[in-house]
Amino acid sequence: IHEQTEGVAEIWLHEGLKKGVETVLDIATRFEAGAGVIERAAGGAVEDGRLATSIGGLLVDGPVGIAAGWDKTGKSIRGLQAMGARHITPGGITLYPQKGNPMPRLRTFNNRVGDRGTRVSLNAYGFPSQGAAQVVHNIAKQKEDGGVHIPVIAQVTLNKEMYEDANRHLIPGVLATTVRRVLPVADGINFGLTSPNTLGMRDAQAYDFLYEAVMPSQALAAEAG
Repeated sequence: IHEQTEGVAEIWLHEGLKKGVETVLDIATRFEAGAGVIERAAGGAVEDGRLATSIGGLLVDGPVGIAAGWDKTGKSIRGLQAMGARHITPGGITLYPQKGNPMPRLRTFNNRVGDRGTRVSLNAYGFPSQGAAQVVHNIAKQKEDGGVHIPVIAQVTLNKEMYEDANRHLIPGVLATTVRRVLPVADGINFGLTSPNTLGMRDAQAYDFLYEAVMPSQALAAEAG
């Protein structure tokens, strides 16, 4: 019972806190006033032309943004934008919904939140995803009212079963299909094909694997302009 209680505490201290922040950002920024409150609480927008830069040719107002792994649903874009992010990468987005690794799978080495004595900061989500269709819907819903002003770089990945030997020949086509689904709401594409925490994904670091998997998607993106 003690171990189960510790596990629940670990989940709520870290992943529960993260989900709570995401929910607040989502709800608050549905209203212009709420977005304004978050922006002021974060210290106000920093506008300086010297911060402008580009990421693979994609122009952004500043270099500071949110990497893949924080917003896995595409629902926090407006909130993180209000907090000062100048680009965001929702991800990883799989073609079909899938669960990630068993909880607890997130631990932040932070004196306030606490690391439960492990002295380790850990992100081992294992690519949980609502699936491309739902994430695209979430992003489109925030973009449709013109409230999103920063580039959205969608991180595309593969469902875990694609790394099984019997399915590997399907990877290029499945990846290209996922890219096709997210392109209408994405300003850029990021591939998240490797992970030390997910079975089989270390193999994706090999050059031949990456070339074969990515080239069809690159051709598709180029064709879409």
